[in-house]
Amino acid sequence: MGSAIIDVEPYLGALTVLDLLSAGQTIVLGQFGTPESHTITDVDGILGPGDDGIATLSGQPITYVGSGTATPGVAVPGVGTVPLGSPSDLVVFQAGGTTYFHYPDGPPDLTGAVAVVIDIDATPYPLFTPVCFTADAMISVPGGECPAGDLREGDLIEDAEGNAHAILWTCRRQVSLSSCGPRARERLAPVVIPAGAFGPGRPSRDLRLSQQHLVRIRHVLAALYFADDTILLPARALIGRQARLDLEAEHVTYVHIMTERHVVLRANGLATETFLPGPQALAAMTPGQRIAFRADRHRTDIARRMVPAGRILSVRDGRFLSREIIGPIRRAANSPRRIKRMPGGLPRPTHPGNEKSLPA
Repeated sequence: MGSAIIDVEPYLGALTVLDLLSAGQTIVLGQFGTPESHTITDVDGILGPGDDGIATLSGQPITYVGSGTATPGVAVPGVGTVPLGSPSDLVVFQAGGTTYFHYPDGPPDLTGAVAVVIDIDATPYPLFTPVCFTADAMISVPGGECPAGDLREGDLIEDAEGNAHAILWTCRRQVSLSSCGPRARERLAPVVIPAGAFGPGRPSRDLRLSQQHLVRIRHVLAALYFADDTILLPARALIGRQARLDLEAEHVTYVHIMTERHVVLRANGLATETFLPGPQALAAMTPGQRIAFRADRHRTDIARRMVPAGRILSVRDGRFLSREIIGPIRRAANSPRRIKRMPGGLPRPTHPGNEKSLPA
């Protein structure tokens, strides 16, 4: 079984399961308790009705309710509460007599909201998504590149600074997207970052990554908003701006590459991470892969001590930064005389003309 620590919000209202499954159900914010953190355990990482009594939350058996979206609800005089803003993925289940709301990518922005408008059904939901390269990603190695799917334990890869690192462990997972339901397919499909999305050679050709795979970004706005000009953000955060979701693929092979340190290497010329074996990443493995990974004590000791290669942003924060970075670029292209300024009067970058404006 896989397990991970997740954040949940207890629902304290009187709506029944049937009520919650009604389309467009409005729940006022005062009906939620204080957010809590719990350990969730599941067999295959996809939570659904078939997991009732098998999956657990902090040891309590789970009864699945459903998955869908939650949208901030704003009070409009003379109309009532209407959904307004960006929806967030939502998973609802019961455990220990309490109904819990879990937002896999973080809760919706409730600034100015008085309620959430939920729209869920009984469709299963992939809780643990893989964090990997696709097998065709070309990984920088001393003297050239090599497909991720061809790399093996003991091979050398080269990080973004040109240093060589021996591969400690690799594994692959094949996902049949054509056999997944629409919601599972949307969670498991790879992100495509088009060639040149961040400048010439970055990436050098279309790059496919799992949605939670981290891409390194260097930008002055990262320092402004997050006190560090070099950060790591999930590829999912780039969808709609610098990337798209590949929903047409029938199958995909994901590959993990782990070295003794969490490092940033180049895949198709773009700065991306090696495998960081945290709880969520381990939970996304198959049961057999987790057993094989933990069978080597040296490897598990390294995994326990491994620290991230940089500050990691959530999907929500990553989307914000992506929007802030790409917005001035597009505005400059469409209206070159308009210069938007940051707080303090400093002009924002208006074109990707230097290393500080791009993934590196």
